[in-house]
Amino acid sequence: MSKQPVDLGEIVSLLKDQRMSFFLRGKFSERFTNIIVDLSENVAGQMEEGFFSRKMSFMLVESFQNILKHGQTENTLGVHLEDEGIFSFKVSSKGNFINSINFIQPGDAEGLKMSIDYINGLDKASLKSYYMDSLKNNEMSSKGGAGLGFIEIVRKSGSKILYRIDDNNSGPILFHQQISLKRDENEGEETNEINATNMIYQLMRNTEVLMLYQGDFSPKIMLPLIEMAEQSVQKDKEELKQSIRAAHVVVEMIQNIQRHGIHSPENYSHGYFAIGKRQDSIHLISANLINSSEAEVLGKRLDEINSLDEAGRKDLLRNTLKSSLGQDNPTGRGLGLSEIAGATNAPLAYSFKKASSDTEWFTLQVEI
Repeated sequence: MSKQPVDLGEIVSLLKDQRMSFFLRGKFSERFTNIIVDLSENVAGQMEEGFFSRKMSFMLVESFQNILKHGQTENTLGVHLEDEGIFSFKVSSKGNFINSINFIQPGDAEGLKMSIDYINGLDKASLKSYYMDSLKNNEMSSKGGAGLGFIEIVRKSGSKILYRIDDNNSGPILFHQQISLKRDENEGEETNEINATNMIYQLMRNTEVLMLYQGDFSPKIMLPLIEMAEQSVQKDKEELKQSIRAAHVVVEMIQNIQRHGIHSPENYSHGYFAIGKRQDSIHLISANLINSSEAEVLGKRLDEINSLDEAGRKDLLRNTLKSSLGQDNPTGRGLGLSEIAGATNAPLAYSFKKASSDTEWFTLQVEI
């Protein structure tokens, strides 16, 4: 019996209609900004949609900077927080959405609500005038702006800011925000993704997942995900070696999806990749569709790897490398799993779940 990986089933169910999704939970930092933009631009390149590339990068940066400037932390709130909220963006047939959840001070809730309601009520000309007046009058708060970010978001997106404020009267307040990017200004009302985002946030908390990507795994996607793996789990120099090992395994897991997952008409393999942190270990989780005919062989291969001790895993990797250099295995098949096994002494947790009559979801979890 194999060790079971973290179950992403509920998250997969919530995201099944999305073309692409990205979620980042934890301690937010400036260092994530460029990685998020790189990821969005690579997705835009796949979709070949100019509007996405032009608007999305600006919106992502502006939205993430708003969290960095105005989101509250353990230090500012004086209470213990499991994380500082969540930042996400999604691409689907319904539209493109940037959703975030962050903590705010109880005393800031009413002012924030009034500011957003006022901005949402302005037409294009009034928005521009209000923005210019705010710049001219230098209406700056101690944290870098009195609604200027919100004004620019509404101007550039062409949509109102959707929001929700959860005041539980017993601790920090959660501020939920959504920005929608329309292909056409006449598309009508935005789809409200606030509840769905909150559900995924709670599921990520429960499974201790820090980062989740869902979409097509083109070669260009790999670098942003590797950088995210390194940055999201490394807090100090002591964790540097661990994060480097994790980055190496990320490469192998993503390449496995690219090589062996069922490909779309665009020749990309679709799947999920998640990074979690539990106590002192990093958990890397991938999920992708495979043909049912491959499941039994793959399961036996993983059971064989899990039966080996550390020396046996090193021998397996060495023999697989030799085989890939010779005529026995010129394609290097199986090398990825051997390299992954060589990077951890923990069992490789895996599962298969029926997706259709001839396909299955293959989930793999590696502990570093």
